[in-house]
Amino acid sequence: MEEFLCGRKGYPGGLKSRRAEKWHLLWAMMMNLLKTKIPGVGSDPDIPVEGHQDGGIRVVCRSFGWYPEPEAQWRDLQGQVLPSASHNILQEATGLFQTEIAIVITEESNQKVSCSVRNPCLNQERVSTISIADLFFTFHIWVVALGVILGVIFCVLIALASYCSWSQCRAKVNMTLDPDTSNPWLILV
Repeated sequence: MEEFLCGRKGYPGGLKSRRAEKWHLLWAMMMNLLKTKIPGVGSDPDIPVEGHQDGGIRVVCRSFGWYPEPEAQWRDLQGQVLPSASHNILQEATGLFQTEIAIVITEESNQKVSCSVRNPCLNQERVSTISIADLFFTFHIWVVALGVILGVIFCVLIALASYCSWSQCRAKVNMTLDPDTSNPWLILV
């Protein structure tokens, strides 16, 4: 049966049967169908905040499971494309693509942005939006002043406690011991 399925072995004398050639052709077509990639839309973009960078907040947009390679971009509220800080596209072992695109949002820039990941073949996209509150950007002088004042108070309390402990150890105490009731091995310095 092996010669009929893969068509690699011939009949004695080196001749292949027509039936084996047909099976070989059918087998090759089925293997090509299995290798054919079907365009697909991936996951909704996930947008975590990664921290402060270059005077702003760095956010990253990640999406998985795309085929073929997707197009990813940041947009402002008006739909204008914004420049990204980095853009990586990786192909997984499954053949599907994952994309990661980052942007640094500053106080002067748009604080509400959208990440759009699009399949160019299907013309379908997935969009997620993030809004960064003003609280992340504003600098409150009273927070710094409070921190400095609390730090100074803490240092003064530590110094005072150290001084009291040191002076208590150094204080001399006048004692009179009764030789009849005291321990004979007790030595006073």
